[in-house]
Amino acid sequence: MTNVDGDSKHIQNLVASCPLLEILKLTVVFPTFSSLVIHAPKLKQFHLEGKIRSVCFKNTPLLEQVSFLDLGLYEEQSIHGKFKLVELFSSLPALRALRFDSNFTKGIAADKVPTRASLRAVHLSSIRLESFRLDDLVGMPFVVFLLRISPNLKNIKISHITVVGDISKNLYLHPLDVEEYSDVKLDQLSVVEFSDFTGAWNEMRLAKLILINSPRLEKMVIRTKATACTEKQELMILKELIQLARPSPTAKIIYE
Repeated sequence: MTNVDGDSKHIQNLVASCPLLEILKLTVVFPTFSSLVIHAPKLKQFHLEGKIRSVCFKNTPLLEQVSFLDLGLYEEQSIHGKFKLVELFSSLPALRALRFDSNFTKGIAADKVPTRASLRAVHLSSIRLESFRLDDLVGMPFVVFLLRISPNLKNIKISHITVVGDISKNLYLHPLDVEEYSDVKLDQLSVVEFSDFTGAWNEMRLAKLILINSPRLEKMVIRTKATACTEKQELMILKELIQLARPSPTAKIIYE
């Protein structure tokens, strides 16, 4: 459904009246839904584009693919939502592929990101982050949270953005303490791809965290942002990553 507007209850009732529904794609236009509750026992794919304050999955035991994308740019007027992070993943026992952007992480900011969580997304094998910010208060903690709860993760794709102007004056520098992240186990991870990589602090922290915790990593592809990196900076980034000790003897760092 595209250009969805109006009362979210109409959408909820429509979905609930289709017990055999397997794929649901919504493009939400302004004004934003305050919340959306999904009852769909056969649903396997859920894709939402647009601003929304919260989504609650009540009866979706087969849901494997979930994506949340905001059509707007990262701006101060983006709507802060009320996603309950632990509840969200607890209600998706079959989740295999997750796709979202920085505006989705803003939706969970009010609920904060737990540093420890007892839940496990045991089937989650693919994470795709688009137009994602690692330099705000939520970005890096959320990615680390996902790494902690996903023991069978196989591939990660991250397209990073760095915002200039007033928003970027207060960047969040996420620390990297190996002992603190000893519970991050990426035993199945094989492929990692970074796009628009600039060598910023949090990008390097995340790349290192993945490298030192992925014994079966096959390759890490790093595509730099041409307008942000000089040739000298690119060489420094590559040198630092190559010199890092890592448990996978066959892991390749492909720099483009």
